[in-house]
Amino acid sequence: MKDYYYTINYIKEIGLNPQDELGEHTLELLTTYMNSDIGDLFVKCLTTMSSIRRHVGHLSLFEEFMASKEHKTTNTFKDQTGQAYYVRNGKTEKIKMNNKNHLKIVK
Repeated sequence: MKDYYYTINYIKEIGLNPQDELGEHTLELLTTYMNSDIGDLFVKCLTTMSSIRRHVGHLSLFEEFMASKEHKTTNTFKDQTGQAYYVRNGKTEKIKMNNKNHLKIVK
């Protein structure tokens, strides 16, 4: 059972004092409490991040992951030079490619 004492010990294990802000460790702590509410929160966070990326002209998180694995999605394609394009509302848009491989397949 995860209670106050479990949480305090976990915070100490990741190297923080219980009085410190969790900051970047917030999601890490929340994943230890996975339940339907936390799962819904993660889905909403990822959906929002993906929507923001698409709004500023980048691929969605899923499309970027698929492109990094050399898979095509229904709205993306590459030309002979490797430039990626996205079809939105019948118009072709150039995609600003981020060539960093920060997504990994977890097995």
